Amino acid sequence: MIDIDTWIEIWKWVLIIGLGSFFLLAIVVLPLGARDLVRLFRRLDDPSRPSDDEAD
Repeated sequence: MIDIDTWIEIWKWVLIIGLGSFFLLAIVVLPLGARDLVRLFRRLDDPSRPSDDEAD
């Protein structure tokens, strides 16, 4: 049977890896999502692009 100290060590590493993965993903996703939003609003403000109503 596994003693309590081993379980504490296992769950400590599970927590460290899980939180590390979350923060790494957040660091990647936030700037890319912000970039996409900026592109979207620039595209919506572009007068040279016809709107969907004018395309028909």
